[in-house]
Amino acid sequence: MAAGSPVGHIGLWDLEEKKLVGQMRDTHTTAIAGLTFLHSEPLLITNGADNAIRVWIFDVAGGEGRLLRFRMGHSAPPTKIQHYDQSGQHILSPGSLNKAKAKKKSVMCDTAKLPPITTFALESARQSDWDSIVACHQGFLVTTTWNYQKGSMGAYKLEPERFNKNRALTVHATAVDISSCGNFAVIALSSGHIDVYNMQSGLHRGQYGKDRGEHL
Repeated sequence: MAAGSPVGHIGLWDLEEKKLVGQMRDTHTTAIAGLTFLHSEPLLITNGADNAIRVWIFDVAGGEGRLLRFRMGHSAPPTKIQHYDQSGQHILSPGSLNKAKAKKKSVMCDTAKLPPITTFALESARQSDWDSIVACHQGFLVTTTWNYQKGSMGAYKLEPERFNKNRALTVHATAVDISSCGNFAVIALSSGHIDVYNMQSGLHRGQYGKDRGEHL
C-alpha cells in the first residue's frame, strides 16, 4: 500500500506484515493530492497541489519506485506567456517557482536565491550563438540571461555598476527587451535609467538619456 503525506513524501506499507517497508521522499513539492496503482502493472501514478502528475515504476524487487515520466505545469498563475519564435510551436512562461518553462523544452535551473520572474524578453535570431532570453525578477536590480537551446540559465547576470557604492537603494529592473538582431539587451530600471548590454559578452554598452534618470 502507498500513502501520501502533506509534505510530498510517500510511504510504502506491507499489509501482511503491517509495517512500513520504504519511503519515497520529495516526490512532490506540495501535499500529495492523490495516488493510485495501475492494475497488473508495477506503476504508481501520483498528483499534487504543485500541478504535477508523475508516474513511478517499481522494477526492482523490494525497492522504491523510480520516476518514469511526468507532466508539470505552474503551481501558481504564470506572470507572462509568449510564443518563442514564429513557428508558434513553443510557448515560454515564467511562474512563481522562479523557473521558465516551455512546451517541448524546459528552461530551468536551481534559482532558489532568485526572486520570481516578473517579465522577460526573447529573440531567437542568435540563439545558436549565445543566450536568447533576458528576465526581470521581482524587486531585483539584477537581470538574468537564459539559454533556450541548452534548457538552462544563461551565462550572465546583468547589473549596472552605478549602484555598486550604494546598495541601500531600492532600485530594481522593471522592463527588458532584446534587439531584433539578438545582439543587445535593453533594460529599464525603477530609477529611470535605461541601459544597454551586449548579449554575447554581457558587457555594458551604453545608456539612453542623461545619467540622472527620472523615476519610472
